[in-house]
Amino acid sequence: MYDKYPYISISDESDAYCTGWEAVGRFLCEFLGGRRRVVCVECYPGVFVKDVCLELARALEPALTISTEEMLLPSVELHRRFAPMLTDDPVFGTINGVEIETTWIWKKCGLRACSLREYGKGEC
Repeated sequence: MYDKYPYISISDESDAYCTGWEAVGRFLCEFLGGRRRVVCVECYPGVFVKDVCLELARALEPALTISTEEMLLPSVELHRRFAPMLTDDPVFGTINGVEIETTWIWKKCGLRACSLREYGKGEC
């Protein structure tokens, strides 16, 4: 059973969370403590991903940014492939046999993996 309205309760205490990009950036920088880290961000459908990436990049000043959206097939192609399986619900479709591996541009995935290895170890 899918939960169409998922949420995670963090805390009832107001100091357990922050709002606004400046506060979020400050929190992440303090949490990371200036050490080199990998930060992964997952967004629900409907989130303005480019805005999230822009604001996080401003705050964290990353040496390397990898966006999985850049490695997906173009949206026109994805829409063409998935149109027969979609319903009137913008998130959930019908059960089908599509495998996620068919939605990627594998050459781009390989290049980004190489970039990550180069960044982490100085080799590829």
